[in-house]
Amino acid sequence: MPEGIQVRGPNQYRAQIRHNGTYQSRTFPTLQEARDWRRATSSKVSGGERVDAREARATSLAQACDWMLVGSRAGTNPNAKNVKARLRYWKTTSLACLSIAAIHDWDLIEWRR
Repeated sequence: MPEGIQVRGPNQYRAQIRHNGTYQSRTFPTLQEARDWRRATSSKVSGGERVDAREARATSLAQACDWMLVGSRAGTNPNAKNVKARLRYWKTTSLACLSIAAIHDWDLIEWRR
């Protein structure tokens, strides 16, 4: 059994986290759910958010820009018009076909108008 996970009975797995005086536990019906919760929660408790990069590797910059534009996620603040213009511009660059996991913030800064 993985560290920090105990079998409590049939279809009952309790995951526990102890870190710097913080204690949390939850019970799950499957071992995989207990592992996933423990991994995600321990990262949050220790201060480092765990990010699953699989989705980022599967998403291109153009797809991410579309997601922001179509879903009106650019916001309604005074800067939203500029953000939307920048997103439309990035969709026309050679970076558009690259995975967002492969792009760094400085790559986008270099592609300013």
